[in-house]
Amino acid sequence: MEKKFEIYNKEGQKIVGFINSPDRDGGSPVPIILCHGFKGYMAQTLLKTGAEYLASLDYTVFRFDATNGIGESAGDIYNCTVTHYVNDLFCIIDSYSKSYFKVYY
Repeated sequence: MEKKFEIYNKEGQKIVGFINSPDRDGGSPVPIILCHGFKGYMAQTLLKTGAEYLASLDYTVFRFDATNGIGESAGDIYNCTVTHYVNDLFCIIDSYSKSYFKVYY
C-alpha cells in the first residue's frame, strides 16, 4: 500500500514523500528510508520499485523529495546543499520515529 505524506522542515518548507507499507498487518516494526542522490527524486524507478519490493517483504519504506531539489517538495534547486538534504532526512526521522520501536540511521 502506498500513501502520500507532507510534513514541514525546521525552515517551514514542505517535504513531500510516500510511505510504502506491507499489504497485511504485522510487518516489521523497523522502517527503511530510501534517499535519492543529487538531482534525484522519489519517483525514480529504482526508488519506487525498491520501496514496493521491500514492502512486499513486510517492511515499511519511506521515500521523499528533499527540499531545494527536483520533485514535489518546496524550494529552489539553486539553494540545494547537503546540509538541507540531511536536515530533511532528520525531519522525517523525528516525525515518524515515535511510531516505530527503533529507527536506524
